[in-house]
Amino acid sequence: MERHVNMNGMVPSFCGPRNFYSNREWWTRAMWAFEAISSPSDLKFGYGAAMLTVLAQSGAASNEEKALLDTVWKTTGTQMWDSAIRRLLADSTLSASGDNSPPERPERIREGSGSLYREVLAARLKVVLDQELGRQTSSLVCELAGLQVNSVT
Repeated sequence: MERHVNMNGMVPSFCGPRNFYSNREWWTRAMWAFEAISSPSDLKFGYGAAMLTVLAQSGAASNEEKALLDTVWKTTGTQMWDSAIRRLLADSTLSASGDNSPPERPERIREGSGSLYREVLAARLKVVLDQELGRQTSSLVCELAGLQVNSVT
């Protein structure tokens, strides 16, 4: 006597209705991006953060997979806490002429500016993830994400 097993209920939930190929490709790209953001190179970090932002917006990712991308901003220096962002922004202000004029934030942050560059890119990813997952985003995170960055190529 032959037994037949119905495998329909055994498909992992993270695959959802997507096909195996698109899921595998999403994870391949995500792993590359995670490796890039762990690089000491700001340029590689920038590429990795940009890839994760695209992946977060893709229809190939489930909400559970998108939530895994939160690890990027959760491991930054500010962890996107308002108080830490305030300190970072205060530390990044420039005096326009060295006199008593009020300090102003740089218009553009260049690659190589260290933590500020990385924090801006991580904040952008957080804004996208919050939109995708229906979460509120702090106005300071949005302000940080709105700073312009230039990469040196």
